[in-house]
Amino acid sequence: MKRIKRVSVLILSVVILAFFVPSLAAAQLSAGDRLKPRLVDKAQLLSQKGRGELLAQLDRISIKHQMDIVIWTVDDLGGKSPKQFADDAYDNNGYGMGSKRDGILLLLSMNGRDWWLSTCGNAKKIFTTARINSIMDDVLPLLKRDEFLLAFTLFADKADDMIAFTRANGNKGAEPSIISFIERLFRSGNYNKFSVIGVLVLLAIIAGVTIFDIIKYLRDTFRMIKDGTYKSEMKLRRMYNNSNSSSSDSFDSYSSSSSYSDSSHGGTGGKF
Repeated sequence: MKRIKRVSVLILSVVILAFFVPSLAAAQLSAGDRLKPRLVDKAQLLSQKGRGELLAQLDRISIKHQMDIVIWTVDDLGGKSPKQFADDAYDNNGYGMGSKRDGILLLLSMNGRDWWLSTCGNAKKIFTTARINSIMDDVLPLLKRDEFLLAFTLFADKADDMIAFTRANGNKGAEPSIISFIERLFRSGNYNKFSVIGVLVLLAIIAGVTIFDIIKYLRDTFRMIKDGTYKSEMKLRRMYNNSNSSSSDSFDSYSSSSSYSDSSHGGTGGKF
């Protein structure tokens, strides 16, 4: 009797597995068909080897930061604006990590030589308009010379640096360009006494400017206290700083997200 029960349970288990496993496999295959890789080169700008190397880099950075870094190239936009095409490509192809779908998508359209960087989730806070333009200042000269693999590799490196720097510093401190340059220089080992002297001179200049500003501030403060104008001068400075802060905030929000009809995405773009 016990043997019959064991055989019955075994047969039932086989039937259940036979029924559900194909369904699960089909569901996984269906999901895989809907999702695209982090590199989609429809304009065929890269060699097969270049695609493989770049995709591996994008995957590594995305997993490292839990934020999708995506690159798309197309021949044309099919009647859409660069922003609409980039946002749709992001939304319709399963991109975005975490509950807020964090990530960025760099789009290149060859017919109009348009580029757009779409940001989503926490990436909107990291990749502001000013920071995107800072990155693209270095990437665009390569794009204009059709050096696409170098351009995309540089873009991915700079996105990696920007995310790491922002999270480590809480959006405070200097922009990462100088810091990243010094760090990479010494890590690579490709430096000599002249590059070391150059770095030291640069740091000395920064330190000198900072000390000069402190001395000037203390001198002006003592002068105002002596003249009896300290309180009125501080009031004027606070008014000036507050007005600058409010205008800066409104510009950032306009540039990066709220000016667009789709508030789930930020970004900016241009020509190359």
